[in-house]
Amino acid sequence: MSEPKPDQQQQPVEPSAPPATASNQDNEKPQQQQQHPPPRSNTPVDYQSLLDSKPTFDSRNRQLGLASKSNRPERLALCVDTSPEFAVKTFRMRNGETVSLLDLTLKCFHLLAQNKLRLGGKHQVSLVGMRGNRISVLEPFTDDAAKLAKAAASQGLRDLLQQPAGDEADFSLDCLLEYARGQLCPNRLLVDNSSPSSSGSQPSLLRIVLLCCRSKSPPHISKRLLEPLLAEPDLFFDILYVHEPPAEDNRAEEIFKRLCCLESEHSRSYIHEVLNNPTAFFNQAATFLAHPLQRPPQSDANYRLQRPPPTPPQEPVAGLLPTATLSQQPDNTD
Repeated sequence: MSEPKPDQQQQPVEPSAPPATASNQDNEKPQQQQQHPPPRSNTPVDYQSLLDSKPTFDSRNRQLGLASKSNRPERLALCVDTSPEFAVKTFRMRNGETVSLLDLTLKCFHLLAQNKLRLGGKHQVSLVGMRGNRISVLEPFTDDAAKLAKAAASQGLRDLLQQPAGDEADFSLDCLLEYARGQLCPNRLLVDNSSPSSSGSQPSLLRIVLLCCRSKSPPHISKRLLEPLLAEPDLFFDILYVHEPPAEDNRAEEIFKRLCCLESEHSRSYIHEVLNNPTAFFNQAATFLAHPLQRPPQSDANYRLQRPPPTPPQEPVAGLLPTATLSQQPDNTD
């Protein structure tokens, strides 16, 4: 009998694995899907690089102007319309004390300017008074809160109240529009080119906060001056309108509609109205602290929390004691 050749030698046969059953497959799945978390790295996180990195914005935020210009410096002009009604308007505080609108305005503008300059060193604030159809700059644009507080505490606004106001029927906001145009045109040239790193800096924005207190004389507004200014993306008008309750002997509603004409095309203006509530006066003025490119439109910011309707008391069911009475009964079960 011949021996088998080396290439014909039988190889050892490995035992075949038993067929996988449903129970075996269920036991193997958790083992296959189980993954251990990667080991934590001891490398410290560079938080400064995260803070310095530029955030990305979606297309909707780009349409709102928040892509790369949301933190531009701002020039805030606080303007007061020193009308005859402004001089006699008073508010009654909760403690019964009567405070004039002039004192509330000085305190409110001081807080607004102080907190605005504290938010960013590149912002500037000025104090402007309007008497009749004339503009008086009480304090030019400055980043020094002490100078602005000194100008607000001086007799500047009180001296304007002593000057003739002119005919109320001829009241016009054209002087304010001329002032805005004069401040906006040279503002585009105020870019610091002293260093190469600042060559890409953007000019500052211009925002005018107008406090108006009139109930009988609607302002005249020139369309020739207004329309070019409304198309400016770097100009914003915020208005705080203080007035008497609408009645037959005043024209408060018509005045408010005229003031709403100062709202720009990009709908970034805030226009509030206040009657005789000093708390509402400060609350509405506090909304002017936000940057105009970082705040939502006024239509999205106006809301009111409503209390839920009171639940009617439940009538007790005959034969059952109230829950509170049941909990007070002694437990006699052994």
